[in-house]
Amino acid sequence: MMEYLSYSLVILGIILITIEVSIFGISTFVFLFAGLGMISSGFLMIFSFINSSFISAFLSTSILTILFFLILWKPFKILQNKLDTRKIKTDFHSKEFILENDIDILSKSTHWYSGIQWEIKCLQPIKKGTLVQIDKIEVGVLWVKKKY
Repeated sequence: MMEYLSYSLVILGIILITIEVSIFGISTFVFLFAGLGMISSGFLMIFSFINSSFISAFLSTSILTILFFLILWKPFKILQNKLDTRKIKTDFHSKEFILENDIDILSKSTHWYSGIQWEIKCLQPIKKGTLVQIDKIEVGVLWVKKKY
């Protein structure tokens, strides 16, 4: 049993990292750090840097998991919090239609498009019957501007 402990740690570490990536999408980091600790402990046992015993496996995995946590937490958190501020262009952008009601930034006017009842908003008041173009899209909201 002890001769396979190191290989078992490597395999369990790979399984934990796979679970972290595939199920959690690298959002918790817990399985990632534990998996890295297990893989590292397993390789340290394979290359005889530490004894192949349950106590050594537990201690080295715990210490290496904490070490990976301390080293990698901040960089991973920074990577995770990066926001993409690019405007996304879809097929809706530049579509034109004629307004059925007067609209402004506070209005609750709607427009039926592509099977969805959209709320229509704009930054400047626009009168009914004006040809408008979709400028920006948010969840359930079409921001429009006058088509010149």
